[in-house]
Amino acid sequence: MNRRLLVLIFSIFLFASFSVGCASSPDTKDGALTGDEARVPVYFDKIPANSPYVFTTLKPFPREVMEPYLAQYGALSAQASRELNNMGMGGGSEYSGERLVAALLEEFSGVDSVEGLESLGISATPQMAVYGIGWFPVMRVTLSDSEAFTALLDRLDAKSGLAPQMRASGKVTYRQYDDGGEVKIAVAVTDGQLIVGLAPSEAFDDFVGYMLGQKELGRTLADVNSIQDIQAQYKMTPFGVGYVDIEGIVGTVTGATAADPVTAEMIEASGFNFPELSEVCRAETMEMVAKAPRLVFGYTTVSTEMLGMKAALEVKGPYAAELAAIGSPIPGFSGASLSEMLFSFGLGVDIKKAVDFANVQANRINEDPYQCEDFAYLNEMAQGTTGMSGMMPQFLSTLRGAFVGVHDVDFNAGAESVKGLAMLGSSNPVGVFSQMRTFVPQLQNIQLKADGVALSVPELAQASGLIDLFLVMTQDALGASTGPGMKEELANRIESEPAAGTQDPLVIFAYDYSKLMQEVSRQSMSMGQSPGSVEMFNTMANMFGLFVMEFYATDHALVMDYHLSINPSAAGGANP
Repeated sequence: MNRRLLVLIFSIFLFASFSVGCASSPDTKDGALTGDEARVPVYFDKIPANSPYVFTTLKPFPREVMEPYLAQYGALSAQASRELNNMGMGGGSEYSGERLVAALLEEFSGVDSVEGLESLGISATPQMAVYGIGWFPVMRVTLSDSEAFTALLDRLDAKSGLAPQMRASGKVTYRQYDDGGEVKIAVAVTDGQLIVGLAPSEAFDDFVGYMLGQKELGRTLADVNSIQDIQAQYKMTPFGVGYVDIEGIVGTVTGATAADPVTAEMIEASGFNFPELSEVCRAETMEMVAKAPRLVFGYTTVSTEMLGMKAALEVKGPYAAELAAIGSPIPGFSGASLSEMLFSFGLGVDIKKAVDFANVQANRINEDPYQCEDFAYLNEMAQGTTGMSGMMPQFLSTLRGAFVGVHDVDFNAGAESVKGLAMLGSSNPVGVFSQMRTFVPQLQNIQLKADGVALSVPELAQASGLIDLFLVMTQDALGASTGPGMKEELANRIESEPAAGTQDPLVIFAYDYSKLMQEVSRQSMSMGQSPGSVEMFNTMANMFGLFVMEFYATDHALVMDYHLSINPSAAGGANP
């Protein structure tokens, strides 16, 4: 396996392992709200109220969710550590980054319980926040034992060969990591918290004072309810809520709005030079950004079987509602059956409505073209959109959604190993099939009728290498299946009706992480990879199950929902 890829995989694993449990816990400090349910983390008074981005937690990540994973994390860390050492990427590597990853894996190899985690000074239910001082990131995480965590940092520095400068700001000592480049990193352990920040070298000293809470910030999250409001509006859990202030960031960059004092100081200290914009370009840029001013995100489900997260781009004006109106049922789609498949993809879009939507947006631009020279390409695209829409073949305008699902495939074998199905919705499936026959000669002799009866297609199967290939047509869909047993499933799915009162997403994508890791394990074994690599992939297969992403539009937002079943070996792989 490529050494750089392996280091990247291990780094992502370590970050994910640590961050899954990074959530806040309630404390005795009440912020802007009152009542037990409104308590906020102690560090909210260290986060600017107008920070350009924040991701924080209000309550501790449930301990029962983390405990089943710690043994697996420890086992995987030990396996990965052995692999790195076998590949010469451990303590003897010439690269400090590889040595650091190896040192982290070695430390986490012994972590197989809450007690093991906390022996490193890391809390099993910490408070956590990532936010911006100006635009520069800071992370705060509460610790179970500051002395133990400081000792961990000492060991990591020694094993990796990193030699941070030990500096002081007021009464706080921190580690400064830099290689003489344009960016410096500060790491401090103080008041039971780990504080990490990153900033340009020119602004670093000023930044550290704000990072450590030693300089005046003005209003903070302890004075406002912005995080709590997002949680309530989008029905998120208190285990992780955040936002990115797109309009505020762009306003500062363009000079359309004055930066707050902290951001202004950081910009001046860093020596950033923003491009000069004309008044017209500045105004039109802000008009565009005002239509999608903020991105919000957070956990929606946290349990021993499931993690759910939502990301919503807030939209002003009619655009989101107009996009939602192009939706169409996804033929043969059933959320409950996604767990039966290795991976699947669905598109719930009415093509004619989608073209009409594009024309409406283009006409708005054509009626009031952009005057800024930087946006001339948008004027050209709008003109091209209205011109091309009339050239679309008629059969394409009849399409109403699509679905593809693969139950199984052997990546070492050919097309004959594929077991799956595909469906295409249409208001005129007979016309669509007629067009298909024009381009696929093996369909010339197939007399497919809209009666729901599946027909074998031996000539096309032979040409494509697929086995048990069948086609079926109904009054509003075309379908195909390949592989043993898929003919019957296709017949059942294509005749199914959407559940009453439900609306399919515009896009859905799903895959079974556990099954994919099992397949990767088989591939690794067949390719002669080391037993350690195979063992790692088998361990990873026991950690996560079905992943589902859905994209849809509401009246006021473009939304992506994510669900991941966790601990499938213990929980039986809960379905999102």
